[in-house]
Amino acid sequence: MAMNVGNLSAHRLQCSFRPGAALNSYPLPQIMSVSPFAENRIHLVPNSTGRFLSAKSLLLGFKNSSSFKVSKFIVAVHAKTNGRTPSQDTGNIALINPETVSTPASISQVTPDSGKNENMVKKSVPLHQLRQGEFLENHLLYRQKFVIRSYEVGADKATSITTIFSFFQEVSLCHVHLMGIAGDGFGATKAMNLLGLIWVVAKMHVEVEEFPKWPDVIEIDSWIARAGKNGMRRDWVVRRYETNEVLIRATSTWCMMDSNTRRVCKMPDAARAELDPFFLDDRFVFQQKDILSNRIPKLDNVTAKYFSPPLKSSRADLDVNQHVSNLKYISWTLQSVPEEHLETHDLTSITIEYRRECQSKNVVESITSSKKMLEECAASVPAEGFWSFFVDSGLPCSEFTHLLRTQDSAQHEIVRARTSWRPKPSSASSRMAEHKI
Repeated sequence: MAMNVGNLSAHRLQCSFRPGAALNSYPLPQIMSVSPFAENRIHLVPNSTGRFLSAKSLLLGFKNSSSFKVSKFIVAVHAKTNGRTPSQDTGNIALINPETVSTPASISQVTPDSGKNENMVKKSVPLHQLRQGEFLENHLLYRQKFVIRSYEVGADKATSITTIFSFFQEVSLCHVHLMGIAGDGFGATKAMNLLGLIWVVAKMHVEVEEFPKWPDVIEIDSWIARAGKNGMRRDWVVRRYETNEVLIRATSTWCMMDSNTRRVCKMPDAARAELDPFFLDDRFVFQQKDILSNRIPKLDNVTAKYFSPPLKSSRADLDVNQHVSNLKYISWTLQSVPEEHLETHDLTSITIEYRRECQSKNVVESITSSKKMLEECAASVPAEGFWSFFVDSGLPCSEFTHLLRTQDSAQHEIVRARTSWRPKPSSASSRMAEHKI
């Protein structure tokens, strides 16, 4: 219930409380000054900066205070007229029920209107609607819309693979919340919280037709399914909202970890019972159902060609489960890809195997080996259209194998990865000209 009153020269906030309360013992915000008011009320006026706290923040502060109990909350906004504040005018008045303000499932918004004397309390809006999220297909499929923001793209106005992964993460968390089984953890269910369990991703595979650009609108579909006896599969499909064109497909497998021992464990029956009603086992995002079973070879100092400088994690890289976010793993993994390759190629797929969690104290390094994959490119690229030129002309796509490891004597594996790339259209055009010459 944020209040935008920056253009008003006077503001009165009234809050009734139980008689006998010790108001002086309550640490009111420094940006507000307090003056006495009649009939068991306090009168809050802006200080010299003219800044105000939101009504929600003030009310929650009052509710949480041991000094007094809020029974009614009144916000009154008065406009000054010729240098004097009308004391009798009611102005715009909003009555707010203190018991409904802190409800996490909805948000109400109060905005003053200096030209109308009418109720300013708007109807509560469920969070999933604000997130543009909804259930489809008997609550088995979740769909959420995103508007690509300017700060989510690079110099070419296109999103990156790390931005796409952040969308996947947001969709997954919102999906669990809408299921009604979310606990306090990062996507953990209520039963998982009771048992001290967290989710960890084991493998992910993503294929990119085109990265969304600013200011595109996209929608992402996601669903979950069983993966073996103790795992869970989660798939995503990214489409352009206006045309329904598929831009990106992804699949992943997840398992549960004991948050205390940091060891992978079996899925308990209580957690399985929460998830079972939402499993969509007969839908796969890729025709090759076992696409995550393809093995990624391990690199070493002999087989690797490119090495990154030392990479140091920090507390800012940690997620709420106290290990380095998988988004950071991706950016680290690509650190050893040659800069000239990144400037001339677009990522078309990435497969990641998560081998070990990384702590904030760890120093890591990324190593990479390249491989030309002309035959694979010819088999996977459609025979018609612009990209058929590369099949016919012999211009190769590229494949890289990556390893993220600790930079110490043990050289523990953190992530194995494989990426595929194709020339950017601008680079391809110049190579086409060279080919004709």
